[in-house]
Amino acid sequence: MHKFLAVAEAYPALRSSDLVTSLMAEIVRTEDGLAASRDSYNATAGAYNTARSLFPTIIAAAVFNFQTARYWNESAASPEVA
Repeated sequence: MHKFLAVAEAYPALRSSDLVTSLMAEIVRTEDGLAASRDSYNATAGAYNTARSLFPTIIAAAVFNFQTARYWNESAASPEVA
């Protein structure tokens, strides 16, 4: 994605294209939506982990082998695309 933006910035005619402009705006909206969803997931995982560690829920969590929820890590989830 960064390569596309670098190419678009290098060519003023390409950058001024309505199609490229709308594509860049859509990319920003998509990235914002992903960030909001990631934040929501992490908040839910944190609430689950807190509830799982409190009495009496901790007893049921141990009996049914409930695992701790992992937080979403952006750097591990987004491999570099060549």
